[in-house]
This record gives sequence, C-alpha cells and structure tokens, in this order.
Amino acid sequence: SVPPAGRRDAAMPPRHEVGARLPMRRDSAPQLPPRRHSGPALPPRIEAAPIAPPPPELAMRFDGEQAPHYPRQAGGTGRGILIGVLATLALAGIAYFAYDVYRDRIATKPPPVVVPPVAPVAPAGPDPAWVAQLDQASVAFKRDTEAGRDEAEKAYDAVLAALGDPPGDAALAGRAYVGRAQVALVRAEYASLEGRDAAEALARAEMSLAAARALGQEVPGLHLTYADFYRISGQPTLANRYLAQAEAVVADSPEAALIRAAMPVHGGSAAKAAEQLGALSPEAQALPRATWLRAWSLAKAAQPAEARKVLESLLAHNAGHEPARRLLDALAPPPSPAVAPDAGAAPEKAPEKAPEKAPEKAPEKAPDEDRPTGSFDSLMERGNDLLERGKARQARKIFLAAADKRSRSPEPWASLGWCELDLGNHRKAIQYFERAMQRNSRYADGMYGLGTAYEKSGMNAQAKEAFQAYLATHPSGSKAGIVRRKLERL
Repeated sequence: SVPPAGRRDAAMPPRHEVGARLPMRRDSAPQLPPRRHSGPALPPRIEAAPIAPPPPELAMRFDGEQAPHYPRQAGGTGRGILIGVLATLALAGIAYFAYDVYRDRIATKPPPVVVPPVAPVAPAGPDPAWVAQLDQASVAFKRDTEAGRDEAEKAYDAVLAALGDPPGDAALAGRAYVGRAQVALVRAEYASLEGRDAAEALARAEMSLAAARALGQEVPGLHLTYADFYRISGQPTLANRYLAQAEAVVADSPEAALIRAAMPVHGGSAAKAAEQLGALSPEAQALPRATWLRAWSLAKAAQPAEARKVLESLLAHNAGHEPARRLLDALAPPPSPAVAPDAGAAPEKAPEKAPEKAPEKAPEKAPDEDRPTGSFDSLMERGNDLLERGKARQARKIFLAAADKRSRSPEPWASLGWCELDLGNHRKAIQYFERAMQRNSRYADGMYGLGTAYEKSGMNAQAKEAFQAYLATHPSGSKAGIVRRKLERL
C-alpha cells in the first residue's frame, strides 16, 4: 500500500541517504547533492526490492577490476585527405615519366593502314554467247524466208534449253520466247492468207507468249507480239489495245506501224489495207512482210498488175521469199489468145508427146523405189518437220509410208489430213480425219482436224458438232482455247 501524503515511513531512510549507501564505481561521476524540493511534500519512496545479480552467462567478466576503456579515435578525416593527396602526386609523377618514354615510340609508329572499302560485287551479266545467238536469230528472222525462220527457231530453242526450267536468266528467256512466238505468227499469217490451216502455228505462238508473260517481268516486244497475235486471230479490239501499250513504250517502231496498217487484212477491206500499207514509212516498207501483205491486198482488191509489180520488186531484193514467189505464180497472166492460131499444129502433136509425161506418174506406180524408209517414229518426225515448213506434198509421201508401217495408228492418218488441208483438198482431208477417228474416237488431233476440215468445206453444222465433241472430251486440251474461239465465230 502507498502511505498517505505527508507521512514518511520511519524505517525508510532519507532519500539522500539511500543514494549514499549505494556502492559507487571508481570511474563513475561524483554524486550530485540531492535537489532541494520547495514544493509540497513528495510521497514516500517505495522501497525497491533488492536486485538479484545477473546469471553468470550474461555477466561481463574482466580480468581486472574495471572494464576496458576504449578511447575515441580522432583525426580519421584528415588522414584520408592526406592519403588522397599522396596518391594523386604519385600518379602525376608516373604520367610525367611515362610520357617521355612513350613519346618516341608513338612518333616512330607507322600510320595505320587504311583499307579502302570493298565495292559490292555486281551481278554477272548475261552470257555473251547466248546474247550473240539471239542477235543472230533476230537477223535470220528478219530475212522473212522459211530457211531464216528455221534458223531463228532453232536458235531460240537452243537458248531456252541452255537456260533450263525455270530459266536462269529471265531476260534472255523472255526474249527467246517472244522471238519464237514471232516465228510462229509469221507462219500462221502466211498459211491463213494462202488458204492453209493456221491453227497449229497460232497455238504455238500463244503458248510461247504465255510462257514469256509467266516470267513475271517486263519483256521487250511482248505487247507488240500480242498485238500481232490478236490481229492475225481476227480480234482487232484486243490487237489495238496491246498495240497502244506497245507504242507508249517504243514510239515510231516500224513493226508497230506495220501491225496498225495491216489491221484490215484479216476480216477487213483489202483495198483499205493496200492503201495503208502503201503509205508506210520507208523503214516499215523495207520489211519483207509489209511488202508481201501489200501485194496480197492489191490482188484481193482486183489490182493484179500492181500486185505483180510489188512482188517482182520484193523478189529482186529477196529471192528466197517463198510466199512472194507462190503469190506471183498465182497471179501469172493468162496466155495470149494470139498464140493459139499460130501454134495450131502444136496441139495436134501434143498427144504424141503424151508418153513423155508418163515418167512423172512413174513414182506413184513404183512406190518401192521412191517410198521413204525408216522406222515409224523417224518417218513421223520427218513428216511433221516438213509439214511445219509448209512442204505438204513431200510430207504426204512420208506419212503414207508411216501409215503402211502402222496402219492401225490414228497419227499418220490425221497427219495426212493436215497435208490435204494445206494443199486445199478439204474433202480428202475429211476422209483422212475420219480414218483417224475410226482407229481412236478420242484422238485429239483427229477431232480437231475433222472440225477444221468441215469448217474449210463450209459445213458449219458438222464443224460445230466436231468442235463441241473435242471440248467435251478434252476440255483443257492444247487447242481448247482455239476451239472456243472458232465456236464463237461459227
């Protein structure tokens, strides 16, 4: 219990006496006298219980009687500054002496080698041999002879074979494809205007143009060749569209001027075509095909005398132009009627000379002597080569020999049909194509040839039926596009 204020326990010593009785450490500060209290009397101090000494494991033990004294360490900052100053002076001295040592070494050191930048390696250009071969093919093609076209076509095929598939050089391949298409188009135009079938040549041209377009880059002459293709195919709208694109790239081209002037040749006015072809520039008129087309147009426009003059001029500069010679032979003037009376006796003696003509028919009677020899495949290859060159009569003999070797094959009979079409024997061509169909009713070349022979004979209903049968059997055949265009015209 706490004693009431103002009372002091008699057993409790005075406050100053309690402090005086406590043991004092030698190094402790002296005891201050108790502060006098002038206020009211304080309550009596409660006697605290005696404090037990700490357990031995917590008590601090000293060897001596007093705890060790750790004096305060002073001057640490000044010592650090001194060390920094000394280190700076040492580094400055090292730098001073090292400069003298390395100065001479730096002065005698050779300048660094400056390596010039390596220029990027330019891509290798086209093979000069192939470029020269294409240039030579272009020159041969411009002669406008069958031999020149054969030479050009072989060169284009050789370049394409060397480039591989896909071609290693797209630019050279595009040029070769366009050149091959031009060769086929010229053959197609001559065949069409001479009354022969031009579908095969047009199909080859279309395939070459498609291959050139599939290269995915701009091919020189591609639009111009497409314009010529659609002109010969009788599609002037598409021809004019491609011609405008070609003229936007190359202006004043003689070939472009020829194509524009020859637009009326296929399905237009022959007189207008002759007029436009005659008004061409000297550079365009120097093209053999332009001269031949003008002569053909003059002949169709009932101007045979003018046509003969143009053809004679062409043959004087280009004696190997076979279409010009054939057209000139067709335009030969009839024999003069004044000669008949003077040679009145000659016709009477003509029958006596009839036996002299017998040797001309002898080859037909002696097939063993003139019949071509060789295997079936070699005969077909030779015949197709001759047929593509327009030599239908020679090809016919070879196909007959092939038919004797393998009469059950439809191939030689269909080829004979194409020979007769080229020679203008449409009825006989129908018979050969029908023989081919008898051996194989799904033979594509026979079906297409039969429709073409019907069309040439004016039998449009039968032609439509044959072409529709071709599309039903071969909807994606090589001639499907041509057959669809023929059906549209029919």
